[in-house]
Amino acid sequence: MATVCITNVLGGCALSMILMESLAKSGANPMHLVTFASFICAPIIVVLQNPSVLVKRHIPLKSYSTIILCFFAVNVMNNQTLNFDVPVPLFIIFRSGTLLASVLMSYIMLGRVYSWKSILSVVTVSLGIIWFTLASSTYQPPEENRIKFLWIDYLPWPRFFTGIFAQTLCLFLSAYMGIKQEKLFGQYGKHPDEMLFYVNTFSLPLFGFLWPDISKAITQFNIIKNFEITESISLPLLWIELIAACVFQ
Repeated sequence: MATVCITNVLGGCALSMILMESLAKSGANPMHLVTFASFICAPIIVVLQNPSVLVKRHIPLKSYSTIILCFFAVNVMNNQTLNFDVPVPLFIIFRSGTLLASVLMSYIMLGRVYSWKSILSVVTVSLGIIWFTLASSTYQPPEENRIKFLWIDYLPWPRFFTGIFAQTLCLFLSAYMGIKQEKLFGQYGKHPDEMLFYVNTFSLPLFGFLWPDISKAITQFNIIKNFEITESISLPLLWIELIAACVFQ
């Protein structure tokens, strides 16, 4: 059973990242749409697996407010960094930096003290991430896969550095969010399905601020790369990839 679970998790994550990379390279600037779609799919899947989340709520809605804002910001920024000349291998590896962020935030917010062995392990992983980041700093995506202009191009440094800053901020926001979740579960009991449902659902209105980009991506999805089933029937390939990415997440 454990082997099956691990295989499903690793396989799902790998397939999801392959599809995310393909979408990011489509030239349709789709990352806000990808994030929006995942926020729609998550609560639907939760309800299908555990309908009781609609019947009884254990955690007050107002307690979710901070987590909703952090969760929205982390997912939007994190996915958008794929447009900031950050290569996918670094995008994946950089998330391991959550270890260092969690240790620092736990010490600051909870006063937790870790053993030197734990600290040494975290520092070793962090040094590896820094080395890999420096080695990736000269990466340039193919021009045909690169979005021609973004607002960050007004900044006096390359897109890559903005992407790394955004991902670093996401690490610390994720660590902060984890501590808030831990406190809520300690107070009201562990209800991960309920939290996933309400956090995703109440984050959806925030995408109104990103709707211009989302609507443009929808238009591009409808006209780029059709998948031909028969000579007379075809489906937009990007929509198929988007749905699959959301399912595997």
